[in-house]
Amino acid sequence: MKFKRAEIIWLVASIAVYLFFNIPGVPAYNDFTGSIVHHTIGFLLIWVVNYVGFHKICKIYRARKAPDEAESENKK
Repeated sequence: MKFKRAEIIWLVASIAVYLFFNIPGVPAYNDFTGSIVHHTIGFLLIWVVNYVGFHKICKIYRARKAPDEAESENKK
């Protein structure tokens, strides 16, 4: 199976954000505010990258309707 360009971009972006989120020592240890900011930004980035990437991939690979569903829509 050959990967499409969108899949490769999604994979690279997901790995980059994951690595950014897991840098050791960032934020500084015992820094409550820095931890909250770092985890909030990191979590939002991971969520956005995966949600947008999954949406684009689902647009590329649309599921086909079952034959019985297609017939029932044509009758309406």
